[in-house]
Amino acid sequence: MNPRIIDAIYDDGVLKPVGGGDLPLQPGQKVRIVIDAPVEATLPQTLQLAGEVYDGLSQDEIDEVEAIAFDRTRFFAGRATP
Repeated sequence: MNPRIIDAIYDDGVLKPVGGGDLPLQPGQKVRIVIDAPVEATLPQTLQLAGEVYDGLSQDEIDEVEAIAFDRTRFFAGRATP
């Protein structure tokens, strides 16, 4: 059976389907609810976290991380070339 996605909003202890309408459910039918938490990080928070990525590393460790990150020689390794 293919899963069916039904958007809903939780309000006062009740899940309310977005758009209204009847749900295609049978009594006793098992359902699974997946909570999509909203992303609450603001741009300044994200920039602050990005600025802390190297905290606690020595300059040699930072240089090593950056060398690996900027090395594009293996970027397409294992892929067929066009």
